Amino acid sequence: MNGRKMMEDHPPLEFSDKRDITLKTALLLYPKDERFSRWFLLDLFVLLFMFLLFMYVQSPERSLFKVPISPFFSHWFGQERSPKSPIDRFNNGLAPGSRGTPRVLMGNNRLLVEAGPYLTIISDAAAANHVAKGLILAVIKVESGFDPGAVSSRGAMGLMQLMPLTAKDLGVRDPFDPEENIHGGVAYLSYCLRRFEDVELALAAYNAGPGIVSRLKCVPPYQETRNFVARVLRHRARYDAVL
Repeated sequence: MNGRKMMEDHPPLEFSDKRDITLKTALLLYPKDERFSRWFLLDLFVLLFMFLLFMYVQSPERSLFKVPISPFFSHWFGQERSPKSPIDRFNNGLAPGSRGTPRVLMGNNRLLVEAGPYLTIISDAAAANHVAKGLILAVIKVESGFDPGAVSSRGAMGLMQLMPLTAKDLGVRDPFDPEENIHGGVAYLSYCLRRFEDVELALAAYNAGPGIVSRLKCVPPYQETRNFVARVLRHRARYDAVL
């Protein structure tokens, strides 16, 4: 009797549009009852909370709530880290076999600290000319000690000590501009490496000129050139050890 009374009070629902599956499902799951209505609102609240949490984790900088993610969430969801330092970007660029935190950062190695302002330029020039970064760093260390305003007694200028005619041939308008000087010097070093296919001969050509090296087919018997080659190779080994 009570069941018939309830059916009379609540006749079966009919839908003119059979495609309205969502509304049918909602009415079946949540009938006109106060207890079910409460569960329906709770479910909506939970879904909204999960959506906001998802959006916050995906885009912390555009979050509705300007608070940091807890260490637990930052570990699992990967909160955006602070911008990388020049040394971090340099080591993660072309250094073979580098994983995790670069060893040079852990040791605060002075070899790269003094080169810090130019690491990004060196990394770009190394990639563009296919020259090892350790070799570039060693040449700059020996040539100028990372002094962009260095001038030799023969008139070589800047970080990689470009001679005026060499700088002109390379299209370097301002040899004292670190970016122009490094890109020009690395391009010249790359040319020497391709021409002689030997690091020692290429370094000798960089110092004494390709002509004399081509004629002698060995490192010229100049004390300055031989010292230059030996010092660059020694410093390169030190740079390679921390890259």
